[in-house]
Amino acid sequence: MDSKIREPLVSVCIPCYNHERFISDCLDSLMDQTYQNIELLICDDCSQDASWDVIQKYIPKLEERFVRVVTLKNEVNLGVAGTLNRLLSVSRGVYIKSIASDDFLYPTYTEIMVRQLENDHEIGILFCNGVYVKEKSTYREPLRLTPFFLEPVQIDHDHMEKRLFEHCFIFAPGVILRKDVYNECGIYNEEIEIEDWEYWLRVACSKKYKFGYLDEILVYYRKSENAMTSRIGAGAESRLMKMYRAEKKVIEIYAKKMGKETGARRKIWHIIYGERAAYKFNFKNNLKEIENDYDSFEEWRYLPLKDKMICRTRHFFRFINKFI
Repeated sequence: MDSKIREPLVSVCIPCYNHERFISDCLDSLMDQTYQNIELLICDDCSQDASWDVIQKYIPKLEERFVRVVTLKNEVNLGVAGTLNRLLSVSRGVYIKSIASDDFLYPTYTEIMVRQLENDHEIGILFCNGVYVKEKSTYREPLRLTPFFLEPVQIDHDHMEKRLFEHCFIFAPGVILRKDVYNECGIYNEEIEIEDWEYWLRVACSKKYKFGYLDEILVYYRKSENAMTSRIGAGAESRLMKMYRAEKKVIEIYAKKMGKETGARRKIWHIIYGERAAYKFNFKNNLKEIENDYDSFEEWRYLPLKDKMICRTRHFFRFINKFI
């Protein structure tokens, strides 16, 4: 208990939706953490399976391991952002770690990440590397694929927001934040499906906190056909369009902050990649929406000549673009 008192409290937040097959792996990995002073906060977001029952069966073991355990169940489906915000409202930790209920951590994750944050108080958001594992993996027998980052990430503090605008390169499952970041920059935007990208951009634009990267593999990230970024399996077309629209919202929110040239370039390339994906996976039903975005794009004058030529050519040959 003395070691727990000396260590800063870490709040681990788990939003859960239809993960009865996986949440035990997540919970087992958390109980195995070498860091002791952890409170565990779980919220079931109206799961249609037995996720809540699995959570309830774990409560005695969780209460024995953690300094505080809170289990919540949403009356209506709030989505990831809404569920995370609810968990944040009851958190007491100095540091906040969110983890999807189908992912799991290396035993030393919390200890190593907290040590890094304690050693560098300018870092507000810290992330590490992780490894993809197959969907049928378990915590005890992870079937590894490849690391998320093949090379160490270089952090450019002076241009973080523009780099994030071009590409959301932060590995969300590896992130841990100071609670002060939420107090200063607010909670997640519940109107945006990809709440993490919008939040990283918000923090970067505030210039109040630095981002940090630790080049260690400390997270298992489960590859699932039902993940929002998956373009295979049932519902792939719906997921693609949901992701396309969510990214479009974020781009529109931050385009003006990035400047006319950068904003216009990001907008048009988002449309071109959307077209390419729709043709590649034969998602004809929603292709018209993306092509309408291309037709209504009015900011050609802000683009470099090279981008204009490539984007117009790719759009014109969009029926073979999937092979490019």
